[in-house]
Amino acid sequence: LYDLAAVAVDSVVPPGGPTTGGTVVTVSGDGFAAYGDSLLCCVFEDVSSGDHTVVEAEVLDNPLRLVCEAPEAPAAARRRLHAAGRRLSLTEFAVKVSLNGGAPGTVSASGS
Repeated sequence: LYDLAAVAVDSVVPPGGPTTGGTVVTVSGDGFAAYGDSLLCCVFEDVSSGDHTVVEAEVLDNPLRLVCEAPEAPAAARRRLHAAGRRLSLTEFAVKVSLNGGAPGTVSASGS
């Protein structure tokens, strides 16, 4: 078993990207470990709606950094951006890490 309390997200680089997704994101923190195929994941959560998308992650050169590809923003987030028109409008996403495929109760706290 694993200790979810030991999993922490310290930073996410880059801090933003297009709503169409595809940005490779590096997540730094602690306690990242792969416990089996497709179990280590990044969870991108729309802070406004709670919608989330789980994508597979890969550990880099040490268990303190992993990479994953940001998904397309959920439809609700894209609608909010469209409704904002020409004003600058940001949709905030929390990036979390799961050691068990994003299953409920297996997701870390979010990083900055």
